[in-house]
Amino acid sequence: MWFEKNSANSIQLTYIYPNPAQDCIAIQTQMNTENITAELIDTLGKVIKSSQILQGSTLSIIETDTLYNGIYF
Repeated sequence: MWFEKNSANSIQLTYIYPNPAQDCIAIQTQMNTENITAELIDTLGKVIKSSQILQGSTLSIIETDTLYNGIYF
């Protein structure tokens, strides 16, 4: 999971669960002060899915039920 952010204060503590995932993964952060993009990347470096964690939000869900079994970052 890769996070793109604009300042050092955007993400202070992040939980990603469950691991391993079946249907979806949850990304839970402390209250962020900017919009954040979370990207799910395969072993070849290709971005498979992305999700916005909006300013003021603390939770984002990425559906994984359509992904092939494998290792993702």
